[in-house]
Amino acid sequence: MRDRFDLEEALMVLGQTSEDLDLITDRLIESDTSTTDAIANVLIGLSALHTYRFEKVYDIFEEMLMNGQFKQVGKYVVKGLPEHELEEDKDE
Repeated sequence: MRDRFDLEEALMVLGQTSEDLDLITDRLIESDTSTTDAIANVLIGLSALHTYRFEKVYDIFEEMLMNGQFKQVGKYVVKGLPEHELEEDKDE
């Protein structure tokens, strides 16, 4: 069963897309042989990769919801939070 640490890791990987774009930009600027087709192929691939990363995050989140790893107490709180912290949220 996946947990909040798996979700956190998947979210961090999702943020990798920005770094991927920076690397692609640098390579394309340095290359004299980049064609429109080559650039389009790289961007299509990056788009697909980003979609797969997003789907993984969503799948983990959905699995966690189905397994009851979240409770709603005024806001979403990770299951297993100490009871005294849950009580504080009720007062807000």
